[in-house]
Amino acid sequence: MNSDGKRLTLTIGIRKIVTHLLLFERTIALARIAIIIDDFGFNKEAMNEFLHINSPITFSVLPYLKYSKLAAELAHQSGKEVMLHLPLQGVRNELNVNVIKMSMSRDEIEKKVEDGIRGIPYINGVNNHMGSVVTADTKIMKIILNKIKENGLFFVDSYTTGRSVAYNLAKEMGLKTGKRKVFLDMENYEDTAYIKKQLWQLVKIAKRDGEAIGIGHNRTWTAYALREELPKLEAEGIELVFASQIVK
Repeated sequence: MNSDGKRLTLTIGIRKIVTHLLLFERTIALARIAIIIDDFGFNKEAMNEFLHINSPITFSVLPYLKYSKLAAELAHQSGKEVMLHLPLQGVRNELNVNVIKMSMSRDEIEKKVEDGIRGIPYINGVNNHMGSVVTADTKIMKIILNKIKENGLFFVDSYTTGRSVAYNLAKEMGLKTGKRKVFLDMENYEDTAYIKKQLWQLVKIAKRDGEAIGIGHNRTWTAYALREELPKLEAEGIELVFASQIVK
């Protein structure tokens, strides 16, 4: 093997006569992607499918749910990365349960963030669950991001609205941060062909920009699609990494 560890030459012969010279070269990654899977904590069935994917997938776990701690424990045991999927107020009122709301005081917001962080073991970072209302508000996001920073965590903007200030604000505040480029399964979530198409759209963006973050959800169809497609990434020069390895 040569000094940089990227090339191996194998010489085959009979006595002193060389009959074959084989050259093996390690694929050099052209770009990197991170895939975050949201909404762990609701159920175990789909979760088990993701646990058996032998790739660096990042689990983002919702707090306060029946299987929240179990999801984090099992993800950690299987070598996956764990994040907190922090619920923030969105535009659909019927879904705004246990979320950080615009009407909350600073103390209430800080306690909600701290409770979420303390409630999920092994987390390295945070991304927002919903949040199209809150992530567009600089004042509230400063409170949230400051608490995340105090705990030494990174932040990924799930980018559920084009009005989000979260990513740029996190950069200004000195957090390691990133922004979602592709949702793998927000539409046609039972269609594995669609999910695969979205994954390759993420790859296309990563090749253009050098790296990209994609977000999927804790559903069996997404797990099936990833299990089939992820092994193909290396041949395309794509390195799959954890979210913590791609934030800056």
